[in-house]
Amino acid sequence: MPNTHPLAGCTYQPTDPGQFIIETSPNGCFDPSQGPGNSFSLSPPVAGDAVLWINFDIRAFASDFELQLASNDNLGWALYYSANPSTCTSAAPNGQQLSGDWTSLTGGSGLFGSGAVVPLSCGTPSSSTWNNISIPDFTNVSNFYIAVWDQDAGAQTDFDVNFKARSGCSTGVMCNLLAGTPAATCNNDGTYTLNIPISGVNGEFFGYDPNANNANQLSSPVCLTNPGATPPTTSGIITLIYNEGVSYNVQIFEANSTTPPTPVTPSPDCPNPNNPNSCAAMIMGTVPNSSFSYPAVNFCANGTDPTPTVTGMTGGTFTATPVGLVISAGSGTVDVSASAPGTYTVTYTAAGACPSSSDVQLTVVPTDDASFSYPAASFCANGPDPTPTVTGLPGGTFTATPAGLVISAGSGTVDVSASTPGTYLVTYTTNGPCPNMGSVPLTVAPLDDASFSYPAASFCTNGPDPTPTVTGLPGGSFSA
Repeated sequence: MPNTHPLAGCTYQPTDPGQFIIETSPNGCFDPSQGPGNSFSLSPPVAGDAVLWINFDIRAFASDFELQLASNDNLGWALYYSANPSTCTSAAPNGQQLSGDWTSLTGGSGLFGSGAVVPLSCGTPSSSTWNNISIPDFTNVSNFYIAVWDQDAGAQTDFDVNFKARSGCSTGVMCNLLAGTPAATCNNDGTYTLNIPISGVNGEFFGYDPNANNANQLSSPVCLTNPGATPPTTSGIITLIYNEGVSYNVQIFEANSTTPPTPVTPSPDCPNPNNPNSCAAMIMGTVPNSSFSYPAVNFCANGTDPTPTVTGMTGGTFTATPVGLVISAGSGTVDVSASAPGTYTVTYTAAGACPSSSDVQLTVVPTDDASFSYPAASFCANGPDPTPTVTGLPGGTFTATPAGLVISAGSGTVDVSASTPGTYLVTYTTNGPCPNMGSVPLTVAPLDDASFSYPAASFCTNGPDPTPTVTGLPGGSFSA
C-alpha cells in the first residue's frame, strides 16, 4: 500500500463513549532502528489526530508474518488481532480470506463489537526493517487491524505511509503451538495412556508431567517443521503413561525453551525457533473416578429420600446389594419408605475411558413402633383412671385432641373425673432414632342420670302403694 493517507475527517475522539480507545504498552512497543529486543514508550493518538486503519489477513498455517511501515513522518502504530473473526469479519467464498470492517471498532478500550479484538503489538516505522509477528492461531485464517497515527504534538490530520505485510512462514524462525483435547485409553496393567494432539510449526516439543510413568516423566519428542518443508510435519501426538486414578498436569514446551520444566537436549534435525518460550501449553485433567457420598449413613424408613453427591465422574450407574433397597440407577436416590429396613452396599460405577467403581454403606432404619392400647375404649367419669399398655418403643410422649382430656404426658393415664366427657384421639409419639406416632380413640362417658321421685313424701299404711317416676335413666334397681 504505497503512499497511503488517512481519510479526510476520520479523526480520533477518545472522549466519545463509542470511540475505540487505542492503547500502547511500554513493554510491547519496539523501534526497529534500535535492533531486536528493545522496548520503549509510544505516544498514543490525541483528540483530533487522523487515524488510518488497515485491515489484512494471514493465511492458515503461517507461523508468523512480517510487517513494514515506512514514512517520513513521526508515526506510531498499534496492531490488533481479531480473536473472534466470526463476529467482526466476513469470509471469502473459498474460506481462505477474511475481510474486516473498521466501523466495528467501537465500545471503548480493547473492545471490538462483541469484544473480539486483542492488542498484539505496537511500534514505529522503519523503511529497512521487517517487524516479525507470531500468529496466535496458525491453524486458521487470521485477521488483523493496524492503526497508524502521527505522534507529533497537536492534532495531526494528514500523513503518508507505505505499508507492507508478508507471510513469515518461509523464514522458519518462529514456532507456533496449538494443543488439542486429550484422550485417555485404559491399559490392561492398571495404567492408562494419555494422548494429546498438537499442531504447530518450527519446533521440537516435549510433554512433561512429574506424575507420569515415562522415563524422566517425559514424552517422546514431536518435531514440527515449516509448512514449506518436504514433506511438512505440522501435527503430532504427545503421549504419556499414568497409573489409573492419577490426575495429569502436562507441560508442553519447546526444546530450546530457556525455562524448561526439565532439561532436554534439542535435536539438530528439528527447527531452532527464535521464540521457544512463546510455544508452550498446559494440559490438566483427571481420569474418570467414581467418588460419591450420601448426606448420612442411616436413614429412617419414614424420612426424606436421600440423593448422593457425585464428586467424581457423572453419568454413571448406581446398584445396591443385597436385594431390598429401592434405588434409582441414574441418580442414586433411595426410596426409603419402599425399601426393606437393613444395611446395604451401594455401588457407583463411573463410565468413561477408564471405568471405575466405589462403594458406600447405607442403612435404612425401621420406623419406631408406636403401638399402645387402653383396657377399653370408653371409661366412666366416676370410674378408675385408665393407664395404657405400650407394646411398642417405651419412653415416648402422650397427647390428646381436642382439649378437655386430662392425660399424663409420660404414662398416658387419664384422669376421667377431671376430664370433660367426650371422645378424644390419644396420640403416642416415640422418642427413638426414627420417631413415629400411634393413635387410638378414647371416650370419657358422663355419669348416668339416676333421677326419680315419688308422688309424695309421706304415705298412710292403709293407703295405696306408691310407685316412683324415673326421670333419669330407666332400667335401674331400687333399694332401701
